Amino acid sequence: MRLSWGEIVRGIYARREGEKEDEEMAEKTRIRDMKAAELADRKRNTEREREEKRRLVEEAREEKRRLKETEKLSKTITKRKGKARDVVSSDTD
Repeated sequence: MRLSWGEIVRGIYARREGEKEDEEMAEKTRIRDMKAAELADRKRNTEREREEKRRLVEEAREEKRRLKETEKLSKTITKRKGKARDVVSSDTD
């Protein structure tokens, strides 16, 4: 548990003067800890969302690359078929 120097000094004076534990200070500490935990959860969720976005972008890039390769192969096959037809038609002439 982390305490600031001011909280420690206030606690010492409160005990020295015979006052009981400062419940307000305990409540502030509890609220601070809850906020810190909530902030940590948000940070983890944000990191997960960023990682998911990166993964989706990478998958989209990979899919685009695959499509380009497929189109390139398709054009090559079409050209080969066209050349084969030319060869066949020139033989018959």
